[in-house]
Amino acid sequence: MKKPLIIFLVLFSVFTAFVITVIIISFTIIKPTTEAINKNIAQGLSKLVRIPVGIPSPALTFDETVYLWEMETLDKEVTGVRLIHQTGFAKSQTKITVVLELAENGDPSIFNKVLPAIIADEQSLNSARDPQKANLSENVNVGYTNIDLSLRESTGQTINIKWDFQKENLNPELPSLYSKLNIYPEPLLRFLYAFPSIILGILSGP
Repeated sequence: MKKPLIIFLVLFSVFTAFVITVIIISFTIIKPTTEAINKNIAQGLSKLVRIPVGIPSPALTFDETVYLWEMETLDKEVTGVRLIHQTGFAKSQTKITVVLELAENGDPSIFNKVLPAIIADEQSLNSARDPQKANLSENVNVGYTNIDLSLRESTGQTINIKWDFQKENLNPELPSLYSKLNIYPEPLLRFLYAFPSIILGILSGP
């Protein structure tokens, strides 16, 4: 057997073993773990916000999860609402920021009308509806360390509410789930996270 052929077979074997290893780790460890983390974050946020049942599936990336849905008032007024939370997948990320905001081109007055149906935490709701008397401090019962409000200048109405959480405090199961990801360097973890989507995209064709 010629030397170039031997080298080719060795390289091919190494590459095949690498691809198989990546597939196994990506599909059996990373994918189910990140899905479980997103699920547990949503459960942990239930004391803060009510995510409606039956809305479109969230948009998922390595860094954040984005929910988008519409709310309707009793007067049949409709506005879009967006809920964004960081995932905390990266080991270097110690907190999770959660943002509830008026969707693009939405009406702040309608947004403020539907807030009682979305925000489950009384401190957050009262602060968002009356920014002049807002209590933006920590709430140990819900778990956030602070609240930050953004207002529409022309009306003084809240269009964005942001909360910060220590990521491992949102749900008791999160520390053990994050520990499964922390063993991978972040660049490798990002690759392993994206790999299933790459494979599924190739299999689905053009």
